[in-house]
Amino acid sequence: IRHPERPQWQVYRERVLTEAYNRDVAQALGRWVKVERVEHGLHIHNRQMDLMDHGDRITAGRGGQEKEIAAMLQLARAKDWQSLTLTGGQAFQERAGAAALAAGFELADAALKKRIREGQRQEAEAREAALRAQAPILGQWMQDHPKRAVLMKAAGGKLPGAPAGVEDWSPAAWEAADAWRTGRHGELAARQRLEKEGTALQQACVADGWEATLHAWARQGLGLRVGKEAPGAGDVLTWTMSGTVTREEVSKFAKAIQERKARSHVSHELVVTFASGIPADQKVLVYEHLLRNNVAVLRPGPGQEGRAQYETAERRLHTHHADGREQRWVIEQREREARERAAQREREAAEKREAERQKLREAARDLGREIGLRGKSEERSKRAAALVEEGKRLEVADLDKPYNLGLAEGRKEAALEACRKAGAAIQRSGGEEDRAWEKVQAQARQAVAAAEGLGISRKDAEGALYAGMDAVAREQERILSRSLGPGF
Repeated sequence: IRHPERPQWQVYRERVLTEAYNRDVAQALGRWVKVERVEHGLHIHNRQMDLMDHGDRITAGRGGQEKEIAAMLQLARAKDWQSLTLTGGQAFQERAGAAALAAGFELADAALKKRIREGQRQEAEAREAALRAQAPILGQWMQDHPKRAVLMKAAGGKLPGAPAGVEDWSPAAWEAADAWRTGRHGELAARQRLEKEGTALQQACVADGWEATLHAWARQGLGLRVGKEAPGAGDVLTWTMSGTVTREEVSKFAKAIQERKARSHVSHELVVTFASGIPADQKVLVYEHLLRNNVAVLRPGPGQEGRAQYETAERRLHTHHADGREQRWVIEQREREARERAAQREREAAEKREAERQKLREAARDLGREIGLRGKSEERSKRAAALVEEGKRLEVADLDKPYNLGLAEGRKEAALEACRKAGAAIQRSGGEEDRAWEKVQAQARQAVAAAEGLGISRKDAEGALYAGMDAVAREQERILSRSLGPGF
C-alpha cells in the first residue's frame, strides 16, 4: 500500500527530512532534493543546490546560490536557530545576510549587519530616486493620455507609443507617477490626502508634483498681496500676508520668496499690492524690508499707488538700520542742521535787532535835525521821549550821538536858511542906503557870523546869502517882464 500521488522515493525523503527537521521542511524540499545520510550529517542536493547539514552548521556546495540560501534558512528555522554566523566570501555573506534579516534572523556579525542595512538603504534610495526621476514623464503622459495609460498599465508597458524616458513599468512606478500627477494637476483634497496618508514614495512624488506646479506659476511671475482684500497680480505665484505687518513677518516672506526664486530659477521682480486699509507707514515697512532682504521689487510707476512709499523705503535703506533705528550719520546731520538753523535764527534776530537799532538811530538823527532846523515843540518832545524809551528796550546806549549829529545838521541848515533869507531881504531893499538898508546889512552880517559860529565856512555862508539874493532877483525880473508885456 502506498500514497497514490507520492512515489516511494519522495515518501522516503520526506520521512528523513521530517525526522531531521519538521514536516514543513519535508513538504517544501522532499519532492525536489535528494536526501542522503552520510558520515558527517545529512546531504541534501539536486541540480540547483548542494547542502550539507553538519549538525552545528550548514554549508553550501554550489557557492551559495539563491535557492541554496533559501533552503539553508528553512533548515536553520527548523533547528530553531535565532542568530546566525555567516562564513565564506563577502558577496555570499551579504546576500545570505540580507535574506536572513528579511526572514527574521539576527546576525552575530554586527558590522556585516550594518553593511547590509546600509547597502539596502542605498539601494532603496537609488530605486526611489529612479522612480521619482521618471514620475514626471509618466505622470504627465498619464494626464495627457488617460485612456492610453490604462491600457499601457494593464500591458505592463509593452504596448507601442510609450513615452520616451520611461523604463520601469512596475506597480511602484505607476504609483509614483499617479502621485506626481495628483500633486501637479489634482485637487487640493486629493493632494492633502496623499501628503497625510500616502506611502513615503507617494508623499515624495506628490511633493515633486506640487513643486512642478509652483515652478510653472513662478515662471509666469511673482506677487505679494498685503492684506486679504489686496488685488491679485495676475496668473502668477502669489503670497498673501494676512497677519500684522511687522519687520519679522516681512522678512519671513522675503526669505520664502528668495528661496522660491532660487529653486525655480527665475529672476522676476516681485509685484506688491496692498489692501485699501493698509496705512502708508506699513507700506513703507513692507517695501523697505523686502529690499533689505535683496528681493527685487517692481517699482510702482509715477502716480501709481505705493510710489511715494517705495521711494521712502529706498531712502531709509541709507538712513536707518534694519531695526528702524536711525543711522548715526543721520542723527549727527540732523543735530548739525538744527545747530545751523538755530545759529541762523540768532543771526537773523541779531540782524533784525541791529536794523531796528539803526532805524532808531536814524530816527534820532532826523528828530535832532528837525529840532535843530525848526526848534523844540511839545510834539517833538514827546517823540524824543518815545525814542529814549525805545532806546532802552533795544539797549542803544549811544542814542544821543545821532541825535546831536542831526541837531547840529539842523542848526547848520537853519543858519544857511537865515543867510538865504538875509540875502533875499537885501535884494528886496533895493540898495537904498538908509537905516532899513543898514539894518538889513547888519542882519546879513549876523547871519553869516552865526553860520561861521556853527562851523560853516564863510564861503558857504556867503553862497547861501547870494543864493537868496539871486532867487529874489529872478522873481523880480519875472514880475517886471509880465508887467511890460511882449517885446521887453
